[in-house]
Amino acid sequence: MILACLAALVFWERWGRRVLSAGFLLAIPVGLLGFWLHTEGHPFEAVAHDLSAWVVKIPDEDRPPALAPLAFAGLGAIGFIVCMKRFDGSVQRKGLHVGPDS
Repeated sequence: MILACLAALVFWERWGRRVLSAGFLLAIPVGLLGFWLHTEGHPFEAVAHDLSAWVVKIPDEDRPPALAPLAFAGLGAIGFIVCMKRFDGSVQRKGLHVGPDS
């Protein structure tokens, strides 16, 4: 994945943006699936258990963190938004194009 990301950054304007968009878009369902598997099919109970650690000490916790895969899905969503064409850094005002290539 690291090599694919590096190649996509080198060829950003040609095909890299689409490759990274697809990778980041794939991270969202992977993160949601990881959330489901980490909670063993009981997401509300697992989240309540994880949040209870703020008020009650949980001895010898052997379960994987339930909210960690949601962070992965969130990073995928942020990456997908960044790769969208409408956020390319240029600004259009009153017929004047102001951007990196002007």
